Order: sequence, then structure tokens, then C-alpha cells
Amino acid sequence: MPYNFLLLVSFWLCGYFCYGQQQISGTLLDNTNQKGIRAASVNLKSADGKIISFKITDASGRFEMTTSKDLTNAYIEINHIGYKRFKQQLGSRLQQIQITLEQSNILLEEVEVKSAPKIVRKGDTLNYNVSGFADPNDRSIGDVLKRMPGLEVLENGEVKYQGKSISNFYIDGDDLLAEKYGIGTRSISLDMVKDVQIISHHEHIKVLKNKRYSDDVALNLVIKDEAKLKISGKALLGLGLPNQYEGALNTMLFNKKVKFLNTIEANNIGQDLASNIEETRSQEKIDNLLSLGTIGNPPLKKKDYLRNKTGLLNINLSKPIKKEWSLRTNIQGLYDKNNIHYEGKNTYYAEQGDISFYETQISKIQTKAAVAQLTAEKNASHYYFKNSLSMGINDGDAESSIISNTIPINNRILHTSKNISNDLIYVPELKNGAIIQFQWLSKYYSKPQRLNSSTEAFNDLFYPIIFDEIVQHVNVPTFNTTAALGYRIPKGKIQQYYTANFALENQRLSSNIELIREDNVQLPLSDSTINGMNWLRTSSEFNAQYSWSKERFSSNLSLPIAFIHTQFEDPHYQLNNRKNRIQFTPNFRARYRIGYDDEISFSYKNSNNLGNIDAVYRGLIIQNYRTRSYNSSASPESRNNDFLLDYKLGKSVKLLFFHFALGYGQQSTNNIIATLVTDSLTATQLTSRENLIRTYTASIGLDKYFFKLGALFKLKFNWKRSNYDQLFNNEILPISFTSYEIQPNFNKKFSNAIALNYNGSINWSISSQGNVSLDRRLLFINQSLDVPITIAKSVQLTWNFQHLFNKQPDYKNTNYLFCNITTRYSRWGMDFELDIRNLANIKSFETNSIAANIQSQNRYELRGRTALLRGVYYIK
Repeated sequence: MPYNFLLLVSFWLCGYFCYGQQQISGTLLDNTNQKGIRAASVNLKSADGKIISFKITDASGRFEMTTSKDLTNAYIEINHIGYKRFKQQLGSRLQQIQITLEQSNILLEEVEVKSAPKIVRKGDTLNYNVSGFADPNDRSIGDVLKRMPGLEVLENGEVKYQGKSISNFYIDGDDLLAEKYGIGTRSISLDMVKDVQIISHHEHIKVLKNKRYSDDVALNLVIKDEAKLKISGKALLGLGLPNQYEGALNTMLFNKKVKFLNTIEANNIGQDLASNIEETRSQEKIDNLLSLGTIGNPPLKKKDYLRNKTGLLNINLSKPIKKEWSLRTNIQGLYDKNNIHYEGKNTYYAEQGDISFYETQISKIQTKAAVAQLTAEKNASHYYFKNSLSMGINDGDAESSIISNTIPINNRILHTSKNISNDLIYVPELKNGAIIQFQWLSKYYSKPQRLNSSTEAFNDLFYPIIFDEIVQHVNVPTFNTTAALGYRIPKGKIQQYYTANFALENQRLSSNIELIREDNVQLPLSDSTINGMNWLRTSSEFNAQYSWSKERFSSNLSLPIAFIHTQFEDPHYQLNNRKNRIQFTPNFRARYRIGYDDEISFSYKNSNNLGNIDAVYRGLIIQNYRTRSYNSSASPESRNNDFLLDYKLGKSVKLLFFHFALGYGQQSTNNIIATLVTDSLTATQLTSRENLIRTYTASIGLDKYFFKLGALFKLKFNWKRSNYDQLFNNEILPISFTSYEIQPNFNKKFSNAIALNYNGSINWSISSQGNVSLDRRLLFINQSLDVPITIAKSVQLTWNFQHLFNKQPDYKNTNYLFCNITTRYSRWGMDFELDIRNLANIKSFETNSIAANIQSQNRYELRGRTALLRGVYYIK
């Protein structure tokens, strides 16, 4: 008996020392408010699914278990009513495990009221049911987005949520269109979309989800199951007067095997297709040193004033190639020819007297452009890889005939820009839970420009040479490369992220002027018209970021310190400048979730701008027919401090959205732009002088759906005030500019037959200049009213009115009322539309504007009355 007992004890001790007593502990947190979850069932299971140990979480969400059994391939399983079932492999870390549970559908905050739209909130995701907001007159998902509370759609298709632009536009979770998603809001039929999801605090990279601070907002279109089975789209053909045409064909398919959205379209009805294609972000301010002049767009819909002939090919394809790998191709090709007829008066206010320019300009602008992007991406829960190669070419040819102060001038500007860039991102998660982040971005950009002008404004400048035409050549080829390596520690009370960054920018600014007289080319006598500057800037930066979250509070502190070396030289001016600088630019962001639906956030950003090659070149450049530019500042610098306080409320159950923001920005510079204006020309020069620019902003946004009225009301208010100094004609002018803007919107469906949609904008601006007693107060009102009427089941009639009013003391008030009408007949799966614009046949439009000490009175030639009959066939 003692022998058996000792043998049993020996075996027990052997097992004890082999496996030992192991303790497993952790905390369960709610993913929406980071609070502990009580009464959750925590099961520790072996590899074959047998329960090893079991525990119920306490009031703070904590659990502790002890076991001596083998934990090889063991896993934790968690069950709780109201949360999704959770499973996780048990790793090397056994204690202080932090697990975040996602709420299940049983706790969705949902509202479903008769005749009212439906919105569902689930954590940070807001789900809009499309059918609850759709109207019989809607054809694209963009039409529906405009009526969703909290959302805003701009004319170019850009989408904002509570005043913030979305970071990603997903189609069933796929970022098919990348940043050029305007074609999606215009082309995707609302019949294909089940829900629109708005995702706050969005993180695109799965391995970084809930592991770094994010303020991004994303939009996801949930495609209906039946729409995924076959190709859909539409074919459109329209003809009208005077000499109007429109044609388009688009096809799309969104399923797990492939996603594509392809379009080909052409028109001359004033529809802007150029906004669908953009050059890469590598282009800087220096890209457009030359121009035909300064012409702004009128505050009208582009169909009322654009005199264009345009065509666009847009190909977007995304296809899975391996497990969690996808390949995306985006190709755009554009042809655009546009005519502009403009008349204006620009008045410069100065203490010694006002100077005015009267101008008439007729321009012809032609653009041929192509952009291609190839992206390979793997976005897995523990691994992320992306490589995006982009290439683009843009060929521009623009001509203008100008009469400036009764002097006729002919201009022509040519450019051919080329760019190529590659962006590589690699983010793996290590076995210890840490994350490596590597990114390498390289890009090259070149845009040689040539301006030919018959201007006489610079005759005295090149005396005694007599010339008929001046030719300005400019090119600034640019190469940038940036590499960053980071190490992220997401565990612990304070998440840490350390990065080392290296950046290089190399540029060369070359320019020269030629003077032409009877086909003979002469060079100016002065060498000051030549630039041959080489620019090199390198930057080495170390950045430490710390994120801390507790319950409803989240924050992020960034502490970057950089060593920057800048050198530029131009032998024409014996210029050889080298400068080293160490800069510290801290940033801080924080947010506090007050309740389930509202939060308040604060951000502070400190940044330095050390200037670029366009701020240090010395040689004269003729920018347009009456503006010349050069610099005398050796090393321009500016330091910025920006503060923003933002409060957001989104009560989905009441269909109420509200946001309020206060901002303050301060920019301190060691340079100022000196502007010299005479009766015939203007000149700008960057000179050394301290300047302080202060900017104050406030904004309010309110969206509310009234159930009893069945109406949606939106209201936006923006206020901005800026104070700064301006050096004008050798006089320092303290400038103060204040603007107020109110934007009401009202949408009401009175019955199944008639509805009303009102949009308004009231802008009041005040500009003052030192002690000069000038009344420059401007009131501008822009409001539109849409009245869709359903005459019969297949016949709809829509009236559109746009009213514009402009008032300023000492100037004649401008008052316009535009009227458009669209009739639609639906039959045989087709729409037949008659679109008549500008029924009153208004052929010119005048407006006033104020910027600093410049008052502009502009007159634009409009298209006049047009009529277009189109047929639309829907591919289903």
C-alpha cells in the first residue's frame, strides 16, 4: 500500500512539474465604448474542442483561470448575449489578455417608422437603408446620398459626412475607384445598392485595426445579392439644339470574383468630364508658374456656361488573384476642348489711389490626358502589402485673345506634363504582437511650359530691343523619394510607435525668355531673365508616437524631430546657399465619447514650411501677359500652429445629426509677397519681412428628419476671419477679411405625386484695409428649388429654379432667375427625357467678388437656351 501510494504521488508530481500550474487572465471590452463586459462566458478549450477551464467575467469584465493541463493549440471561446461569438488561439501571452467584443445584431439601435427612412447604428458604423431615402426621380446613388441626413455630395461627386471628406469609397468592401470615386456616385444605379454604410474612425489596414488612432471616415456601398449575378449599366444617346449631343455607355459588375466599372462618354452640353481625371499628387505650386490670366468660374452649374467638347474613357477593374490578394487597374483617358468668353474689371485699392484693369478675354483650351494605375494588395488580419504604380501624361494647348485697357493681346501657352510614381507599403505582424511598418514612395514629375504673348506691358523692361512677341520657357523637373521604417507596440496601456524617415527632393528650375521680331529671335540684353537653379533637400526624421485609451477617451501624441539639409545654387547669380536645420513639430489629437451617439475631439498641429524652389529663384519669369515674378528672399520659412475643437452628435434613432467646430490657425513667416501694380502691369516678389497671419473659423451643421412632416431639414453655418499684412506698392497694408455663410436645405415629399427640394447659400463678406475708409461689404445669395411632379406612373416632370442675387454699395445689384425643365417618360426598360435649360435664354452673367485689396467685377458669356432629347437604356 505505501509503495502504491508513493508511486501515485510520483506520477502526480511528474505531471505537475511537466506542465505546472498555469494562470490565464484577461479583460473583455466593448468595442464601442471600451467598457468592461460583465457576465460573459469564457471557455478555455483544447485543440479537439474539449473544455479545459471555464469562467464568468466580473463587473469590470475580468476573468482568471488556472490549469495544469497542456495548452498546446488551446484556444479561448467567449459567448455573451448581445455580442458576436469570439474565438482566439491562445498565444504565448497568458496574462492580462485584452479582448474586444463586437456587438451583435440583437443590440442594434434601429428605427423603423411608417413612411420614414431607416438608419441603423452598430458601433462606429452607421447604416442607411437606400430604399428609405430613394425617390422615383432618382437614377444614381449620388442622387440618394444628397437626401441622407449627415451626408453632403458636391458637384464633382465628392462626399462629406458631418463636414468631413470621406477617406475611402468602398463598393462591397473594395476600394475599386480609389480617390477618383466621383464616377461611382454618378454611374452606380440606386437599384443596385441595398445600404450605404458610414464608418467612423476607419482603419483600412486590417492588421492596424484598433491599434492606432484614426479620425478617417469611410463610405461603403452594400450591393444587393441579385445585382451581383450579372452585368448591369446603361446606354445613353441624346441630340438637341443648338447642335447638342451626348452619348455614354457604362457597364459594371460587383461580385466576389471580379468587380469592374467601365464608362465611355462624350458630350458638348457643358457636362464636366475633366474632374474625373487628375494628375498625381506629386505636382506642386511650381507646376503652374505660367498662365493665360486669372479667370475664376461663375457660381453657376457648369452646364450653364461650359462651352466644351469632351470625351472620357474610364476603366476600373479589381480581381482577386490569390487568397486575400487583389489586383486593381484604373485607367482614364480624356479629351477636352473648352471655350471661355470673359469680361472683367479688377480694381486694386491702395492708399495712394486705385488702379483698375478692364479686360475682355476669349480663350480656347484643349487638353489631352491619360492616367494609369496598377495596384497589387493583400489586406489580411496579420499582414498587409500594397504596391501601386502610377503613370500619367497631360498635353495642354491654350489660346486667348485679350483686350486689356483697350490694348489687344494674343497669348498661347503649351505644356506637356509627365509623371510616374510608385508607392510600396509592407506591414507584417510579428510573433510577439509587435508590428513592422515600411513604406517607400518615389515619384518623378516634369511639366515644360511655353508662353507666347504679344503683350506690350514689358516694352520698357527690355528696352532698347523692339519685339512683337515675348516667349517664356519654364521647366521644373522634380524627383521625390521618401522611405519610412516603423516599429509598433500595440499592447499595454500606452500603445507605442517609433519611426525613422528619410526623404529626398531634387529639382531643377530652368527658364529663359526669347523676344521675337518678324520671325527673328533675340535674347534680352540682361542675364536676369535666365534661371538655372539646382535644388536639393534631404530630411532625416525620428518620430515617437504614443496612443492612450481608457474607456471613452482616446488620444495620440506625436513627437517628431527632424534634421533637414537644404542647398540650392544658380551660377548665373553666384548663388550657392546651404542650410542645416533641426525642427521639432509636435502634434496631439484626442477624443472623448460623451454618450453612445456623440463625441468631442481636439487636435493641435505644429508644422514648419521651409519653402521650395519656387520661392528662391532669382531670374525674371513672365507669368502671364501682365505679371512678372522673381524673388529676393534667401530662405523663406513659416511656422504654423493649428487648433481645432470639434463636437459631433449622431442620434440615428431620431434621425438627428449635429456638429460644431471651432478653429484657430497662426502662421508666422519670415517673408512676404510684395506686389507692385502700375497702369500696365503687375509684379510679385518674395522679400524678407516678418509677417503674422491669424485665421479664426467656426462651423455648425444640423441635419434633422421630422417624422410628422415627412421632411428633411439641413442647415450649415460657416464663419471665417483672417488678419495679415500685405506689401502692396511699397506700402504695408493690414488686411482683415471676414465672411459669414448660411446654407439651408429642405426636402419634403407632399404626396406620391409631388415633392420639393430647396438648397440655399447666403454669403456675407466684409473686407477692410488698414485705416482706409472703404466700404467693401458683399452680399451674395444663391438658391435653387427643384419641384418633381409625377403626372402618371411612367411620366415625371421636374421644374428647377435657380436664383442669384449680388449686392455691394456703389455698384449695381445683380439679380438672375434661371429656369429649367425636364420631362421623363419611362417605358420598355428605358427612359426618354426632354431636358430644356435656361428657358429665359439668359446669355450673360455678372458677379462681384472681393479678395484682400482686390475688387473684381466679372461678366461671363453663357450658353443660352438649350434643348436635349435623350434616350436611356438600362442594362439589367
